[in-house]
Formats: sequence, C-alpha cells, structure tokens
Amino acid sequence: MSIAAAYIQQQDFYGQAQWSLATFGDESQFAVETHTAPQQVETAVNAVWKGSNLLTPIGGGIHVQPRVALNSDRMVKEADGASDAVKQLAAPGDLNADQWWWD
Repeated sequence: MSIAAAYIQQQDFYGQAQWSLATFGDESQFAVETHTAPQQVETAVNAVWKGSNLLTPIGGGIHVQPRVALNSDRMVKEADGASDAVKQLAAPGDLNADQWWWD
C-alpha cells in the first residue's frame, strides 16, 4: 500500500482529481499519531496445517522505501506481454468461483 500511495503522490492524482486534502492534509483538523520507527524487530513465525501441507510464513525485519521502488532504474516496461503467461502459471487454476486461493 505504501508503494501505491507513493505512486499516487508521484503522479499527482490528487491534483488531477482537484482534491485538496483539506481535512486529511491538515493535522490541526485531523490529528495523526506518530511513533519512532523501530530499528529492529523480532522475527515472527506461525505454523499452519492446510491439509497435508505445513505452511510456516515468517515475517519481521523488513525495510521499505516505497519511493525508491518507483525509481526509473527499477521500472521495466513490458511490450510483449510475457509476464501474463507467468501470472497465469502462478495462479491456481482449479478454483470454484466462490473459493479463495488459500482454501
């Protein structure tokens, strides 16, 4: 979401939509609570059985710089649509219409 927010800001979508952020942009009208960013966090591990598969997602210790993700040296324009085939291979194909991918 932070990369999407940085992109919205970079492209000036607020200005293009003529939205001034009058309330949300003025902290005297809408207070924003701030905290010191942690320098280090403990890793969190969770284990979940899904059928006969053991899933162990790990989180923590990340560093995000959303504006850096939008630098031109990190952007690749695709002209041939090659990633569409990869996306289709990565997606589960045997789901019912009312089923989530993790079900």
